[in-house]
Amino acid sequence: MAVERPEQEVIPTQTYPGPIGLKAYPNPFNRRTTIEYTLSDLGEVSLHLFDLFGSRLRTIESAIARDKGSHRVELDATILAAGAYMLVVQQVGVRESIRLIIVR
Repeated sequence: MAVERPEQEVIPTQTYPGPIGLKAYPNPFNRRTTIEYTLSDLGEVSLHLFDLFGSRLRTIESAIARDKGSHRVELDATILAAGAYMLVVQQVGVRESIRLIIVR
């Protein structure tokens, strides 16, 4: 007696990029800081600066196509007041944020 096996169906899964590893140095800073992030896959990246009330103050990068690997952007904050801000980086499926502190 033969045993019949049902056909197996392969269901594709959607993969998302891994953690971005967002950091800024120096932090706290006075006028300028270097923002660094690492992408585990190529894709579009947006980078925004918010105040602590959630208002977007500046778009640093907007849907910029970036390759896999490390990327650096310099932030010039000479026109911003001293205080705390949130830096948010987004890629499809991933969003990370860190707090930036400006001192004068």
